[in-house]
Amino acid sequence: MTRQAVEAGFERFVTDAIAATAGSFRVTAALQGTTTTGPAGLIDQLIQDSETIQQRVVEPTLAEYRSAVLSQFSVILDATESSDPFEAVRDDILARDAYAAALRADLPASRRKTIEQQLLDRAAGLGRAVEPLLATPEDKFWPALRAAYTQDDAEAVVERWFRFTGPIREHPDAFVFSTQLDPAELLGGIGGLLGGGLPTITLDFTEEAIRAMKRGEETVVQETTRELQRHYGAFDRGDA
Repeated sequence: MTRQAVEAGFERFVTDAIAATAGSFRVTAALQGTTTTGPAGLIDQLIQDSETIQQRVVEPTLAEYRSAVLSQFSVILDATESSDPFEAVRDDILARDAYAAALRADLPASRRKTIEQQLLDRAAGLGRAVEPLLATPEDKFWPALRAAYTQDDAEAVVERWFRFTGPIREHPDAFVFSTQLDPAELLGGIGGLLGGGLPTITLDFTEEAIRAMKRGEETVVQETTRELQRHYGAFDRGDA
């Protein structure tokens, strides 16, 4: 199977996962845990304008995450196709890893090293999982998948590698997801009514991000498994 076809299939999965996560993310829940030294009512006003934050903060942040995942997958494929040891791309993998970027700054060095190694091991495992697809002569995804994996094996791959929240499930206290909000920019003219010199707010959305990612992950795993069952079933019946 061509590398381009593998990348296209992976991109579809990532896009679905991001969409499911965005659909599960509750801006109001993230904001309700935020404090500010600014004017009274500032957080309440931001909550009322949560759709603006969804469009101008959450969605761009998820788009950046999507780009990082796809960029990392390209490096994984480079390593899979190379005869060099996977360790040779260690720095490139970690530089593109959204979880590595979200590790708390105050983590002890030994724990950071342990988690980073787990992230690298996961990336290497993903490379091994797609290697059989690259080795098939088929040029389309579903025929290549059937040539590379039985239905049970394909479902096992989905269950193992489509569950992207493994690191935060195992180390929930090791990560922080946050961003800076400029209330004056987000609220426009309303910001002026709340008082001049509005402070920049640090929005820590770690808890809500983890919840939304878990929901998004579960949605994608279930939908992908059902799609696998449909395609393999159609093939067994001679419909495909």
